[in-house]
Amino acid sequence: MLIEIRKRWQDVPFLDDIHEFKTGSKTLDAWAQALLVPNSMLDPSTTDVNVLVKAIDDRDKAIRDELVDFVKGTKTRVDL
Repeated sequence: MLIEIRKRWQDVPFLDDIHEFKTGSKTLDAWAQALLVPNSMLDPSTTDVNVLVKAIDDRDKAIRDELVDFVKGTKTRVDL
């Protein structure tokens, strides 16, 4: 499935502007994983709307939880 997603996204212009893709430091898979983007969000055109809504809600919760942990000082940045 990821191969199909890559083929579909290879002509999306904004991807060329993403630093990790310009430098070749990350693959689409690694980039999506680092940003907590599941496959259903990478290719929403083939995803049931209920699955997509759940994926968005789950990602939103995970990001908010990480932010709270960071503010509390129990989580550190991993991008530095």
